[in-house]
Amino acid sequence: MVGAAGNTAEMPSGGVLTNFIGKSGGNKLSGEAYYEYENKDLQSSNVTADQLARGPGYGIRLTPVWKSQQGYPYARVFSANAGEISQNFVTEALTAHRMETIKQFDIRAEKRFKLSGRMNLDVLFDVFNVMNANTELNIRATTATLSISETGIVIPALNTPITILPPRIARLSARLSW
Repeated sequence: MVGAAGNTAEMPSGGVLTNFIGKSGGNKLSGEAYYEYENKDLQSSNVTADQLARGPGYGIRLTPVWKSQQGYPYARVFSANAGEISQNFVTEALTAHRMETIKQFDIRAEKRFKLSGRMNLDVLFDVFNVMNANTELNIRATTATLSISETGIVIPALNTPITILPPRIARLSARLSW
């Protein structure tokens, strides 16, 4: 289905809507037809360009960003050494394990102040990783051991984190443009 003009009330804005179903049914000929009509009297256009530029609420523009990324697949690996030569071997199918899905929510609040004819000051406030997720971004897949330097404890290396999503961070910044 492709919608190019007016969409249903569930759509937050106009524009092209594409709905694609890759495979449906079996070895039989089937189809579906749909027709939609919208009267111009049902459309509203009382929002001015100035109102769009200022955004809702005292001219503060809010920009939320939601990122959801499926975790990467990985397989157990072991290393074999023969003198000066080291070789890694994959011991399982690459799809044997999958890292956790990365879910991150960031938000930005921005306010523009007009200083003169062409000069503007933008004040920005960003919060990254609002939910303070601690998802592992990179892990060890090797079947070796690690020695913890602070305690001297030896632990299995498999599935230990190398990189974790950074913690919640807030940033206040300004941008001067002319």
